[in-house]
Amino acid sequence: RAWMLFVSMFLLAAFGYAQQTVLLTESFESGSGTTPPAGWALEQVTGTTLGVSFVSTSTNPTISAAYDGTLFARYNSYGISSGSTRMKRTTSVSTTNNAFIMVDFAWYEDPGYSTSADKVDVQWSTNGTTWNTAGTFNRYNAVAGWKSKTVVLPSGANGQANLYVAFLFTSAYGNNCALDKVRVTGGPLPPPAFATIGTGTTTVGWPYYTFYMGSRTQMLYTAAQLTAAGATAGNLTSVGFNVASNVTQTMTNFTIKMGATTATTLTSFVSGLSTNYAVNYSVPGTGWRDITLTTPFAWNGTSNVIVEVCFGDNGTYTSNSTVYGTAATGTTWHYHTDNYAGCTGTAAGAVQTTTPNIRFGIPPISPGVLMGYVRDINTLAPIAGA
Repeated sequence: RAWMLFVSMFLLAAFGYAQQTVLLTESFESGSGTTPPAGWALEQVTGTTLGVSFVSTSTNPTISAAYDGTLFARYNSYGISSGSTRMKRTTSVSTTNNAFIMVDFAWYEDPGYSTSADKVDVQWSTNGTTWNTAGTFNRYNAVAGWKSKTVVLPSGANGQANLYVAFLFTSAYGNNCALDKVRVTGGPLPPPAFATIGTGTTTVGWPYYTFYMGSRTQMLYTAAQLTAAGATAGNLTSVGFNVASNVTQTMTNFTIKMGATTATTLTSFVSGLSTNYAVNYSVPGTGWRDITLTTPFAWNGTSNVIVEVCFGDNGTYTSNSTVYGTAATGTTWHYHTDNYAGCTGTAAGAVQTTTPNIRFGIPPISPGVLMGYVRDINTLAPIAGA
Protein backbone atom coordinates (compact mmCIF):
# COMPACT_ATOMS: atom_id res chain seq x y z
CA ARG A 1 0.00 0.00 0.00
CA ALA A 2 2.88 2.33 0.72
CA TRP A 3 4.18 1.62 -2.80
CA MET A 4 0.78 2.47 -4.29
CA LEU A 5 0.66 5.76 -2.38
CA PHE A 6 4.11 6.67 -3.69
CA VAL A 7 3.09 5.94 -7.27
CA SER A 8 -0.09 8.02 -6.95
CA MET A 9 1.85 11.00 -5.63
CA PHE A 10 4.39 10.64 -8.42
CA LEU A 11 1.68 10.66 -11.07
CA LEU A 12 0.13 13.80 -9.61
CA ALA A 13 3.48 15.56 -9.78
CA ALA A 14 4.16 14.26 -13.28
CA PHE A 15 0.93 15.80 -14.58
CA GLY A 16 1.79 19.21 -13.20
CA TYR A 17 -0.18 19.53 -9.99
CA ALA A 18 1.28 22.14 -7.65
CA GLN A 19 1.53 22.01 -3.90
CA GLN A 20 0.11 24.86 -1.85
CA THR A 21 2.69 27.38 -0.61
CA VAL A 22 2.54 28.06 3.12
CA LEU A 23 2.16 31.81 3.66
CA LEU A 24 1.52 31.78 7.42
CA THR A 25 1.56 29.23 10.23
CA GLU A 26 0.64 29.88 13.86
CA SER A 27 0.28 27.48 16.81
CA PHE A 28 0.03 30.24 19.47
CA GLU A 29 3.06 28.92 21.38
CA SER A 30 4.21 32.45 22.21
CA GLY A 31 0.80 33.52 23.56
CA SER A 32 0.55 34.18 27.29
CA GLY A 33 -2.65 34.55 29.29
CA THR A 34 -4.74 37.07 27.39
CA THR A 35 -1.77 38.35 25.39
CA PRO A 36 -1.70 36.93 21.84
CA PRO A 37 1.50 36.12 19.92
CA ALA A 38 3.25 38.88 18.01
CA GLY A 39 1.37 39.85 14.87
CA TRP A 40 -2.05 39.19 16.42
CA ALA A 41 -4.51 41.33 18.40
CA LEU A 42 -7.85 40.88 20.19
CA GLU A 43 -10.80 43.14 19.36
CA GLN A 44 -14.10 43.24 21.22
CA VAL A 45 -16.84 43.37 18.57
CA THR A 46 -20.01 42.95 20.64
CA GLY A 47 -20.59 42.54 24.37
CA THR A 48 -18.15 43.51 27.09
CA THR A 49 -15.97 40.46 27.83
CA LEU A 50 -12.91 39.81 25.65
CA GLY A 51 -12.92 36.11 26.45
CA VAL A 52 -9.84 34.85 24.54
CA SER A 53 -6.85 33.39 26.37
CA PHE A 54 -3.97 31.08 25.49
CA VAL A 55 -3.90 27.91 27.55
CA SER A 56 -2.48 24.38 27.62
CA THR A 57 -5.62 22.67 28.98
CA SER A 58 -9.25 23.59 29.46
CA THR A 59 -12.50 22.56 31.08
CA ASN A 60 -16.09 22.80 29.81
CA PRO A 61 -15.29 20.79 27.76
CA THR A 62 -12.23 18.95 29.02
CA ILE A 63 -9.32 19.49 26.61
CA SER A 64 -6.19 17.85 27.96
CA ALA A 65 -3.72 18.87 25.25
CA ALA A 66 -3.27 21.26 22.35
CA TYR A 67 -3.63 20.00 18.81
CA ASP A 68 -0.08 21.19 18.05
CA GLY A 69 2.60 22.11 20.56
CA THR A 70 1.50 23.00 24.09
CA LEU A 71 -0.80 26.04 23.79
CA PHE A 72 -4.06 26.80 22.00
CA ALA A 73 -6.52 29.70 21.82
CA ARG A 74 -9.60 29.33 24.00
CA TYR A 75 -12.75 31.44 23.92
CA ASN A 76 -14.78 31.46 27.15
CA SER A 77 -18.28 31.01 25.70
CA TYR A 78 -19.08 28.89 28.80
CA GLY A 79 -18.87 32.02 30.96
CA ILE A 80 -20.05 34.69 28.50
CA SER A 81 -23.82 35.01 28.10
CA SER A 82 -23.48 36.80 24.76
CA GLY A 83 -20.89 38.73 22.77
CA SER A 84 -18.18 38.26 20.15
CA THR A 85 -14.41 38.75 20.07
CA ARG A 86 -12.21 38.94 17.00
CA MET A 87 -8.73 37.43 17.13
CA LYS A 88 -7.15 39.15 14.16
CA ARG A 89 -3.88 39.18 12.37
CA THR A 90 -2.27 42.64 12.44
CA THR A 91 0.72 41.66 10.28
CA SER A 92 -0.33 40.93 6.72
CA VAL A 93 0.77 38.21 4.36
CA SER A 94 1.26 38.72 0.63
CA THR A 95 -0.74 36.63 -1.82
CA THR A 96 0.90 38.20 -4.87
CA ASN A 97 1.21 35.55 -7.61
CA ASN A 98 -1.01 33.23 -5.57
CA ALA A 99 -4.59 32.05 -5.98
CA PHE A 100 -6.80 29.52 -4.15
CA ILE A 101 -5.93 31.08 -0.79
CA MET A 102 -6.89 28.64 1.96
CA VAL A 103 -7.13 28.97 5.72
CA ASP A 104 -6.93 25.71 7.62
CA PHE A 105 -6.95 25.25 11.39
CA ALA A 106 -7.69 22.83 14.19
CA TRP A 107 -11.07 23.31 15.86
CA TYR A 108 -12.30 21.50 18.97
CA GLU A 109 -15.86 20.21 18.81
CA ASP A 110 -17.87 18.63 21.64
CA PRO A 111 -21.43 17.39 22.35
CA GLY A 112 -22.19 19.72 25.28
CA TYR A 113 -25.06 22.23 25.14
CA SER A 114 -26.37 21.04 21.80
CA THR A 115 -28.75 23.99 21.39
CA SER A 116 -26.04 26.62 21.97
CA ALA A 117 -24.54 27.74 18.64
CA ASP A 118 -21.14 28.84 19.93
CA LYS A 119 -19.14 29.42 16.77
CA VAL A 120 -16.20 30.94 14.97
CA ASP A 121 -16.28 32.87 11.69
CA VAL A 122 -13.18 32.73 9.48
CA GLN A 123 -12.64 36.23 8.14
CA TRP A 124 -10.30 38.02 5.74
CA SER A 125 -9.44 41.60 4.90
CA THR A 126 -7.19 43.57 2.56
CA ASN A 127 -6.84 46.57 4.87
CA GLY A 128 -7.07 45.10 8.37
CA THR A 129 -10.26 46.99 9.23
CA THR A 130 -13.01 45.85 6.85
CA TRP A 131 -13.66 42.14 7.40
CA ASN A 132 -15.36 39.58 5.17
CA THR A 133 -16.62 36.23 6.44
CA ALA A 134 -15.57 33.22 4.37
CA GLY A 135 -16.83 30.37 6.55
CA THR A 136 -18.55 29.56 9.87
CA PHE A 137 -17.91 26.60 12.18
CA ASN A 138 -20.04 25.63 15.16
CA ARG A 139 -18.56 24.30 18.38
CA TYR A 140 -21.19 21.59 18.80
CA ASN A 141 -20.60 18.10 17.43
CA ALA A 142 -21.85 14.76 18.70
CA VAL A 143 -18.25 13.46 18.51
CA ALA A 144 -15.75 15.32 20.68
CA GLY A 145 -12.20 16.07 19.56
CA TRP A 146 -9.90 18.22 17.52
CA LYS A 147 -11.10 18.49 13.92
CA SER A 148 -9.26 19.87 10.90
CA LYS A 149 -11.16 22.65 9.12
CA THR A 150 -10.45 24.35 5.80
CA VAL A 151 -11.86 27.42 4.07
CA VAL A 152 -10.99 28.50 0.52
CA LEU A 153 -11.15 32.31 0.46
CA PRO A 154 -13.00 34.09 -2.38
CA SER A 155 -11.08 35.28 -5.45
CA GLY A 156 -10.80 38.76 -3.93
CA ALA A 157 -8.09 37.36 -1.64
CA ASN A 158 -5.96 36.32 -4.61
CA GLY A 159 -2.99 38.40 -5.71
CA GLN A 160 -3.08 40.86 -2.80
CA ALA A 161 -0.03 42.71 -1.53
CA ASN A 162 -1.61 42.67 1.94
CA LEU A 163 -4.00 40.04 3.25
CA TYR A 164 -5.16 39.75 6.86
CA VAL A 165 -7.03 36.86 8.47
CA ALA A 166 -9.13 36.77 11.64
CA PHE A 167 -11.30 34.47 13.72
CA LEU A 168 -14.50 35.97 15.12
CA PHE A 169 -15.68 33.98 18.15
CA THR A 170 -19.33 34.33 19.14
CA SER A 171 -20.80 33.02 22.39
CA ALA A 172 -24.19 31.35 22.69
CA TYR A 173 -23.55 30.56 26.38
CA GLY A 174 -22.62 26.93 25.73
CA ASN A 175 -19.23 25.26 26.16
CA ASN A 176 -15.87 26.90 25.49
CA CYS A 177 -14.40 27.11 22.00
CA ALA A 178 -10.81 26.09 21.21
CA LEU A 179 -8.67 26.76 18.13
CA ASP A 180 -5.10 25.80 17.20
CA LYS A 181 -2.58 25.37 14.35
CA VAL A 182 -3.63 28.08 11.88
CA ARG A 183 -2.17 28.00 8.39
CA VAL A 184 -2.69 30.24 5.37
CA THR A 185 -1.63 28.71 2.06
CA GLY A 186 -1.78 29.76 -1.57
CA GLY A 187 -1.69 27.95 -4.89
CA PRO A 188 -0.43 29.01 -8.31
CA LEU A 189 -2.34 31.51 -10.41
CA PRO A 190 -4.72 30.06 -13.01
CA PRO A 191 -3.15 29.58 -16.43
CA PRO A 192 -3.52 32.41 -18.96
CA ALA A 193 -6.52 32.72 -21.24
CA PHE A 194 -4.12 33.50 -24.09
CA ALA A 195 -1.07 31.82 -25.55
CA THR A 196 1.24 34.70 -26.51
CA ILE A 197 4.15 34.22 -28.91
CA GLY A 198 6.77 36.91 -29.47
CA THR A 199 8.07 39.77 -27.36
CA GLY A 200 9.88 41.86 -29.98
CA THR A 201 9.46 45.62 -30.30
CA THR A 202 10.09 46.07 -34.04
CA THR A 203 7.05 47.56 -35.80
CA VAL A 204 5.87 46.22 -39.16
CA GLY A 205 2.96 46.97 -41.49
CA TRP A 206 1.85 43.41 -42.11
CA PRO A 207 -0.67 41.90 -41.72
CA TYR A 208 -2.66 45.20 -41.86
CA TYR A 209 -0.93 46.66 -44.93
CA THR A 210 -3.55 49.27 -45.91
CA PHE A 211 -0.99 51.50 -47.62
CA TYR A 212 -2.02 49.37 -50.60
CA MET A 213 -5.47 48.20 -51.70
CA GLY A 214 -4.79 44.53 -51.11
CA SER A 215 -2.51 42.49 -48.90
CA ARG A 216 -1.84 38.85 -48.02
CA THR A 217 0.33 37.63 -45.14
CA GLN A 218 1.05 34.14 -43.88
CA MET A 219 2.80 33.59 -40.53
CA LEU A 220 4.09 30.32 -39.12
CA TYR A 221 4.17 29.57 -35.40
CA THR A 222 5.62 26.31 -34.12
CA ALA A 223 4.05 23.75 -31.83
CA ALA A 224 6.93 24.32 -29.41
CA GLN A 225 6.08 28.02 -29.24
CA LEU A 226 2.40 27.31 -28.64
CA THR A 227 3.15 24.77 -25.92
CA ALA A 228 5.64 27.07 -24.20
CA ALA A 229 2.98 29.81 -24.24
CA GLY A 230 0.49 27.59 -22.40
CA ALA A 231 -1.61 26.17 -25.24
CA THR A 232 -2.74 22.56 -25.19
CA ALA A 233 -4.47 20.51 -27.84
CA GLY A 234 -7.92 21.95 -28.46
CA ASN A 235 -9.63 24.96 -30.00
CA LEU A 236 -7.81 28.22 -30.62
CA THR A 237 -10.69 30.67 -30.30
CA SER A 238 -9.19 34.03 -31.24
CA VAL A 239 -6.22 35.67 -32.93
CA GLY A 240 -4.75 38.94 -31.70
CA PHE A 241 -1.91 41.27 -32.62
CA ASN A 242 -0.22 43.93 -30.47
CA VAL A 243 -0.99 47.11 -32.44
CA ALA A 244 1.57 49.92 -32.24
CA SER A 245 -0.40 52.39 -34.40
CA ASN A 246 -3.79 52.02 -36.00
CA VAL A 247 -5.52 53.33 -39.09
CA THR A 248 -9.28 52.94 -39.14
CA GLN A 249 -9.65 52.14 -42.85
CA THR A 250 -11.97 49.21 -43.40
CA MET A 251 -10.34 46.17 -44.98
CA THR A 252 -12.90 44.64 -47.33
CA ASN A 253 -13.01 40.89 -47.83
CA PHE A 254 -10.92 40.64 -44.67
CA THR A 255 -10.24 36.96 -43.93
CA ILE A 256 -8.29 34.91 -41.40
CA LYS A 257 -7.31 31.40 -42.47
CA MET A 258 -5.43 28.78 -40.48
CA GLY A 259 -3.91 25.40 -41.06
CA ALA A 260 -1.64 22.76 -39.59
CA THR A 261 1.76 22.03 -41.10
CA THR A 262 4.97 20.14 -40.50
CA ALA A 263 6.95 22.86 -42.28
CA THR A 264 9.26 25.05 -40.21
CA THR A 265 9.75 27.80 -42.81
CA LEU A 266 7.66 29.46 -45.51
CA THR A 267 8.99 29.67 -49.07
CA SER A 268 5.71 30.59 -50.78
CA PHE A 269 2.05 31.02 -49.96
CA VAL A 270 0.56 27.77 -48.66
CA SER A 271 -2.81 26.72 -50.06
CA GLY A 272 -5.52 24.61 -48.48
CA LEU A 273 -5.98 26.59 -45.29
CA SER A 274 -9.41 26.68 -43.65
CA THR A 275 -11.36 29.93 -43.31
CA ASN A 276 -11.90 30.85 -39.68
CA TYR A 277 -13.08 34.46 -39.98
CA ALA A 278 -14.44 36.47 -42.94
CA VAL A 279 -15.87 39.85 -41.94
CA ASN A 280 -14.85 43.32 -43.10
CA TYR A 281 -12.57 44.72 -40.41
CA SER A 282 -10.83 47.90 -39.29
CA VAL A 283 -8.23 48.01 -36.54
CA PRO A 284 -10.06 49.61 -33.59
CA GLY A 285 -7.12 50.88 -31.56
CA THR A 286 -3.65 50.19 -30.22
CA GLY A 287 -2.47 47.50 -27.82
CA TRP A 288 -3.57 43.90 -28.02
CA ARG A 289 -6.55 43.66 -30.35
CA ASP A 290 -8.15 40.23 -30.47
CA ILE A 291 -10.46 38.90 -33.19
CA THR A 292 -12.81 36.14 -32.04
CA LEU A 293 -12.83 33.49 -34.74
CA THR A 294 -16.19 32.63 -36.23
CA THR A 295 -14.93 29.07 -36.54
CA PRO A 296 -12.32 28.13 -33.90
CA PHE A 297 -9.22 26.34 -35.14
CA ALA A 298 -8.80 22.85 -33.72
CA TRP A 299 -5.10 22.49 -32.90
CA ASN A 300 -3.87 18.92 -32.46
CA GLY A 301 -1.14 19.88 -30.01
CA THR A 302 1.76 18.72 -32.18
CA SER A 303 1.59 20.50 -35.56
CA ASN A 304 2.95 23.90 -36.40
CA VAL A 305 0.27 26.46 -37.30
CA ILE A 306 0.04 28.81 -40.27
CA VAL A 307 -2.09 31.94 -39.85
CA GLU A 308 -3.09 33.89 -42.95
CA VAL A 309 -4.50 37.42 -42.83
CA CYS A 310 -5.66 38.85 -46.13
CA PHE A 311 -7.92 41.51 -47.65
CA GLY A 312 -8.41 42.98 -51.09
CA ASP A 313 -10.28 45.15 -53.53
CA ASN A 314 -10.36 48.02 -51.03
CA GLY A 315 -10.58 50.58 -53.85
CA THR A 316 -8.62 53.09 -51.74
CA TYR A 317 -5.53 53.13 -49.58
CA THR A 318 -4.38 55.17 -46.58
CA SER A 319 -1.40 54.07 -44.49
CA ASN A 320 -0.51 50.95 -42.56
CA SER A 321 -1.61 49.98 -39.12
CA THR A 322 1.59 48.69 -37.54
CA VAL A 323 2.06 45.83 -35.10
CA TYR A 324 4.95 44.72 -32.93
CA GLY A 325 7.01 41.81 -34.17
CA THR A 326 10.02 39.65 -33.39
CA ALA A 327 13.01 38.90 -35.60
CA ALA A 328 12.58 35.46 -37.20
CA THR A 329 13.98 33.66 -40.21
CA GLY A 330 11.58 32.31 -42.79
CA THR A 331 8.34 32.37 -40.78
CA THR A 332 6.49 35.23 -42.54
CA TRP A 333 5.58 35.42 -46.24
CA HIS A 334 3.96 38.66 -47.42
CA TYR A 335 2.70 40.46 -50.53
CA HIS A 336 0.83 43.72 -51.17
CA THR A 337 -0.18 45.78 -54.18
CA ASP A 338 -3.02 47.94 -55.53
CA ASN A 339 -6.01 46.41 -57.29
CA TYR A 340 -5.22 43.06 -55.68
CA ALA A 341 -7.86 40.53 -54.70
CA GLY A 342 -5.76 39.54 -51.70
CA CYS A 343 -7.39 36.38 -50.44
CA THR A 344 -8.16 34.94 -53.86
CA GLY A 345 -5.43 36.54 -55.97
CA THR A 346 -2.16 34.88 -56.82
CA ALA A 347 1.18 36.50 -56.17
CA ALA A 348 4.78 35.52 -55.56
CA GLY A 349 5.31 37.42 -52.34
CA ALA A 350 8.55 37.48 -50.36
CA VAL A 351 9.92 36.23 -47.08
CA GLN A 352 10.15 38.77 -44.24
CA THR A 353 12.63 38.95 -41.36
CA THR A 354 10.12 40.01 -38.70
CA THR A 355 7.14 37.91 -37.63
CA PRO A 356 4.29 39.70 -35.86
CA ASN A 357 3.83 38.91 -32.19
CA ILE A 358 0.57 37.02 -31.81
CA ARG A 359 -1.70 35.70 -29.12
CA PHE A 360 -4.21 32.92 -29.47
CA GLY A 361 -7.30 32.59 -27.31
CA ILE A 362 -7.16 29.21 -25.61
CA PRO A 363 -9.83 27.39 -23.61
CA PRO A 364 -9.57 28.45 -19.96
CA ILE A 365 -8.45 25.72 -17.62
CA SER A 366 -10.36 25.74 -14.35
CA PRO A 367 -7.85 24.59 -11.73
CA GLY A 368 -9.19 23.06 -8.57
CA VAL A 369 -7.91 22.36 -5.11
CA LEU A 370 -7.47 18.79 -3.92
CA MET A 371 -7.77 18.84 -0.13
CA GLY A 372 -7.33 16.06 2.36
CA TYR A 373 -4.91 14.23 4.60
CA VAL A 374 -2.53 11.32 4.25
CA ARG A 375 -3.59 9.00 7.06
CA ASP A 376 -2.06 6.06 8.87
CA ILE A 377 -3.75 2.97 7.42
CA ASN A 378 -4.27 1.41 10.87
CA THR A 379 -5.26 4.34 13.06
CA LEU A 380 -6.56 6.68 10.32
CA ALA A 381 -4.75 9.52 12.10
CA PRO A 382 -3.31 12.23 9.81
CA ILE A 383 0.42 11.81 9.29
CA ALA A 384 2.27 14.91 10.52
CA GLY A 385 3.74 17.00 7.73
CA ALA A 386 2.12 15.02 4.91
